[in-house]
Amino acid sequence: MLRKVCRALEEAESLLIAVLLLVMTLFAVLQVVTRAMSITIIWMEEATRYCMIWLCFIGMALAVRKHAHICIDMVPDFIKNKLHFKHYDIVVNALIVAFCCFFLFYACELTGDAMASGQLTPGLKIPKWTMYLSMIAGSILTIFHSVTESAFALKGGDD
Repeated sequence: MLRKVCRALEEAESLLIAVLLLVMTLFAVLQVVTRAMSITIIWMEEATRYCMIWLCFIGMALAVRKHAHICIDMVPDFIKNKLHFKHYDIVVNALIVAFCCFFLFYACELTGDAMASGQLTPGLKIPKWTMYLSMIAGSILTIFHSVTESAFALKGGDD
């Protein structure tokens, strides 16, 4: 059951990333075209930036799920092969969870402060906290994927 939830979440994250990338690309191209015609659309640059922010934080979680983050192979290979430490990935996932919990705590504080201030973004006129929410979503998804990957590793099956 957990594997099905993980796969469904992975598909949803992949779809969201694809949509964000498409929207971001369209806005960037439109911005270049409109500037060439001396037309300024104020909100387009901001929307492109916010798509990129959400894409990065959702992509961070998806990269954990797919084991796609940059890794120096020399250290894990040495630890696994020479020291015969089988649960290296679990230790790495625990460190990821610890960092994301720390990050999540401060992201929640920042988001709360932004909600309390009632600030709006200059171009889109949307609440600023909606952008900070991407940090919370990315952290929670990353924690979820790290914990489930560790559970799968302990159970003995790779996903």
